[in-house]
Amino acid sequence: MLTAQRDEDPAIALTVKEEVAANNAIIDAAWNDYFPERVSDEVERQIANSFNASIGGLRAAIEDVNAAMINNDFATATEIAATTLSTEYPKVLNPIEELLDRNRVQAAAANQQSMEEYYLTRNIVIGVMLATVLAGILLAVWLTRGIMRPLSQAQIIANAMAEGKLGNQIDITAKMSLATC
Repeated sequence: MLTAQRDEDPAIALTVKEEVAANNAIIDAAWNDYFPERVSDEVERQIANSFNASIGGLRAAIEDVNAAMINNDFATATEIAATTLSTEYPKVLNPIEELLDRNRVQAAAANQQSMEEYYLTRNIVIGVMLATVLAGILLAVWLTRGIMRPLSQAQIIANAMAEGKLGNQIDITAKMSLATC
């Protein structure tokens, strides 16, 4: 806009007016997506209301500057830009900066919470995996011993029979169906 004032060309002011209107539409769409549904608490609502109250004054000052430029009254446009526009701009900028600062804090807190939940979930999954591996090892040892003990006894008896010792007793006590065959 300052370039348009330096150029003192009302045609450029018309282009600037169109650009401002397009930017206002973008701002309004973003703001309507945010406010009031995404406001998290009363402090944020007060800051947002402050922005709402001040954006009208800034837009009116910009419109006044553009109107003066379109009417080829660049002295008035410069005066409005130096006074009204320069006082209205901080009224809009400060609430935006406050909202951004609050958003950063909220994002950091949400990130911290999600990281804590991630670590907890990861540790639970690792614990379950370790418990499953340990249970698998214990089951394998139990099954191996259950199979190997009778086989070891059978081998001892078979070796004894091979040496000619036929008086060995065979203890057949099993709960499995193979023992009944």
